[in-house]
Amino acid sequence: MNSLTKKLEKVYKLVGWIEDPFTQAGRKRYENFIKLFDNLIEHEWISQLLKKRKIKIADVCGGTGIGGVALAKVLSKYTSIELYVIDLRQSALNIAKRFSKQELSVEAITIFHDVRKLYELGKKWDIILMTGYSMSHFSPWDGLKIFANFGHSITDDGIVLLDECDRIFHIFLRAGYKYVLPEKLDEESVTISLHKEYDPIRGEIKRVYVDLINKLTEEVSIYFWSLSELLALLWTFFGDIDFIPKQTRYYGFILARKPRRKLTPDDFEKVPRVLQGKQI
Repeated sequence: MNSLTKKLEKVYKLVGWIEDPFTQAGRKRYENFIKLFDNLIEHEWISQLLKKRKIKIADVCGGTGIGGVALAKVLSKYTSIELYVIDLRQSALNIAKRFSKQELSVEAITIFHDVRKLYELGKKWDIILMTGYSMSHFSPWDGLKIFANFGHSITDDGIVLLDECDRIFHIFLRAGYKYVLPEKLDEESVTISLHKEYDPIRGEIKRVYVDLINKLTEEVSIYFWSLSELLALLWTFFGDIDFIPKQTRYYGFILARKPRRKLTPDDFEKVPRVLQGKQI
């Protein structure tokens, strides 16, 4: 188990993110994704893709597979589906296998792998899916690597599908940024987070999560992407971009198609001078 995997395991346990599809809350999240994807397939780009006899889906940063299984469940009404769930937490991937078997009657193909090196797998998918607002884990520098990997891991007629929100609105304009925020409040734990520091070069905000009951602490790096930043960055690697809001215009699905393939993942392996000496 590498250091990033260990950190992710601790963070997910501490924060209490709803990800177990076998719980009531996890099931509700899964069913909500099914409703969202049922509406999403009306989009012209996806309806065109459904004409293919088989669609390969990569659920990257997929965790327990809630998003990927929901999308596969919806699309399997129209064509044959092959689902891959890719993550750096083996414990989550084990759940994804069980859950996909239950919902799809066939186990998802699970791969323990870093999304920043997706291209190294040597595969191409028709849909690359990322749900759960996962880009908050990655700096803009990592974002470049990820989107370059997407551009070289997608079929010519494939679609990238990001479930994202505008964090400028969500954190600063809607909730208001505070030094102390309640994160998880239940019978088992009371977790708060506190601001520690901000790195303007990496775009990194460090927060410390503290479980007051169980006396657990963990430092977490967070990146507050806006939707405009994600859309513009994806446009560097794809010829066309669209956005479908859900509930409000600040949350929704980003779609990207027509990979340019001009910039490759290898182009971002060399660290620029401004980042030398910094860990990214």
